Amino acid sequence: MKVSLLCFWLLCVSLPLQATERSKMENEISEILGFEQTVEHYFVEYKKQLFKLYPDFTEEYVELNYAPVFQYGKKRYMNAYMKGLLVYSDEELRQLIDYYKSDKGKWIVKKNLESNVIVLDDLALASDDFNKVFIEKIESQQ
Repeated sequence: MKVSLLCFWLLCVSLPLQATERSKMENEISEILGFEQTVEHYFVEYKKQLFKLYPDFTEEYVELNYAPVFQYGKKRYMNAYMKGLLVYSDEELRQLIDYYKSDKGKWIVKKNLESNVIVLDDLALASDDFNKVFIEKIESQQ
């Protein structure tokens, strides 16, 4: 009985420590890979689209009236990125962190961040193009 209680106690104590270590690694890889910068850039592009749709909106108006919504959106996007890290084991995360801290890894991260900006900018344009073609098709059928 004492051995069972000891094992249970050790399990209860070690799980939060493992979770904390995992969380630290996830935060570190998130920082290394620039998840926050990517999300921030996405919302800059989102606001550009918003201002196209609602030309009367100003940055000040949106900030004053919708800041909590954008904070929620950014947090939700970050959570999605973090959820994506679940495919990695703890050991794989350690290996990724070590790799991305190497010279070659730093170079890849730098290029990926540059690429993400280009892709996000172009996705906004692609979305505009698609919407125009779709609306034209709908209007031609009416």
